[in-house]
Amino acid sequence: MPLTTFELLANEILFQCFQYLNIIHIFHSFDQLNHRFNRLIRNIPFHLNFQNIPSKFQCEQFCQKLSIEQTMKTQLHSLYLSNKSTCYPAHLFLSKCSLTDFPNLRSLTFHHTTQVNWKCICLTLPLLSKLSCLRMIDSFMGDSFIRDNMMSLLATMSQIQILKLTFQYYQQWASNIHFPSLVYLSINRCYSTDLFGTLASALKLKHLRIGEVPSTTSPPTAVNLTNPAINLQTLHIDSFEGEIDHLFQLLERTPNLEKLSILNCCRPNIINVDRWKNLMISSLRHLKKFQFIFSIDYTNRSENDEQILKRFQNSFPYTEYMMTRSYVTIYTIPYPSKSFMIRLDRDRHYNDIVNYMNTFDHVKYLTIEPVILEEKNQYHFSNVDSLSLASTCSLFRDNPLKMKYSDFRCLQMTVNLANIKHLSLLQHFKFETSGILVEIFKSARDLTSLGVYLDDLRHWIEDGELCKYFNKCIRKLEFFVFNRFQNSIQLEQFCNIFNNLEQLYCTVNELETLFLIKYLPKLTYLQIDVFCKNYQISSIGNELEKLGLDIVGSFDAEYNPRLLFIWINRN
Repeated sequence: MPLTTFELLANEILFQCFQYLNIIHIFHSFDQLNHRFNRLIRNIPFHLNFQNIPSKFQCEQFCQKLSIEQTMKTQLHSLYLSNKSTCYPAHLFLSKCSLTDFPNLRSLTFHHTTQVNWKCICLTLPLLSKLSCLRMIDSFMGDSFIRDNMMSLLATMSQIQILKLTFQYYQQWASNIHFPSLVYLSINRCYSTDLFGTLASALKLKHLRIGEVPSTTSPPTAVNLTNPAINLQTLHIDSFEGEIDHLFQLLERTPNLEKLSILNCCRPNIINVDRWKNLMISSLRHLKKFQFIFSIDYTNRSENDEQILKRFQNSFPYTEYMMTRSYVTIYTIPYPSKSFMIRLDRDRHYNDIVNYMNTFDHVKYLTIEPVILEEKNQYHFSNVDSLSLASTCSLFRDNPLKMKYSDFRCLQMTVNLANIKHLSLLQHFKFETSGILVEIFKSARDLTSLGVYLDDLRHWIEDGELCKYFNKCIRKLEFFVFNRFQNSIQLEQFCNIFNNLEQLYCTVNELETLFLIKYLPKLTYLQIDVFCKNYQISSIGNELEKLGLDIVGSFDAEYNPRLLFIWINRN
């Protein structure tokens, strides 16, 4: 057999090429090709991620090799397990391999995993002596289980340098854990007092990201950070509702901070310009980047309040502000948050020294009421991925304003619809005619994901042209709240319209679940809101065995589950 040009390449070049390929694809393409490639692909350090692998057979085939070949086990350095957008959920991998089989595992990520998944791995985590990076992203776990097991487990893993913990339902962070090696920490909730405790125990911490610092009903207390957090370089807080004094006390003890982001803070005295100036002179001398979104109560506005606002803006020139009847929001430019909502009562005050058309280039998630837009609009969004159309003003919820063609044209001038991948049509939002939604599909050619109320969908199924777009474009569909199909005719009609659907998020019973899996031929992932405690996976599985389908199901928690996940392998 003659050698191909690819086979003539040196090993060093092949190693460089393999870095751009998924290890599963590498084995599927090159394993058993010849002796050289057999040895080569088994001696490259690799990252294992089952997402975006369409074939469950290829995943199973690779895991079978991994479970029996010791050389391959030593080369696994990074592992990403997910229950979302995958044909091979976490528990399938964990049923084939134990984490302790991989002596050189350094990075471990769990995405959208359940409490059941966590119970399978919690005993093995402390045994991974080389593990330096642990991420648990958007995971589902019971409160008591986290409280009793998670924190005590983390306390034994003193070698961890990168730690990310974000859960679907907020969990409280504990500060009484010693982190001598921690360099990066990302958590989704932490009281300001716990934050001081964390910094006191993680002396090497350089980067800290917090989703929410909530308010507390207890009276303000003095806190002490014994030693300054001298290594902290980046601090990012998505929402700050804690004590302002605590925030300033914290920043006074971060002398080497270079990047500071404080978003969605509406605490009193947050725009005290003298205090910020003194802080930057005395403590934040190395600060290179400062981003913020500060809101203050403006209900009982006075001339003094306006002077404070102008003085603050003069001290931070790359800012602009918006005013409503009840509050004023001042923010740095470009707008530092990925999320934004256009409200009817917002009055935007531009900054003349910058190009206001680029202010919102970082926004990815936009909520908007199109009927409030004008042709000469004060907003422009170039890079939005996810667009939510809503009736944001409570005045119109009993009698919502309907989006007209003229409103759609304003929407086109405000948002670059060509980049939209997900569209949510929220409650109280209406179209004057379904033809407007057809126009949105024509402009948003990358649109593949839709969130909608089932009641609204019923009004559109008579529009043949719109249903063609549903069938052609939509691969992922989410029904909001506990909407259910009214009868089997409606269910059958739905399956005919969304024949190419791959992912569905809804509320259905066992019979409806079975029907959807049977008659949506490309459906591979189903997430169901559990509205009755006696929902049985086994009854679905028994029926689907007759169809020859490979199905796996799992609840998000053992007791009082909220969600059921179902994966269907159609290879």
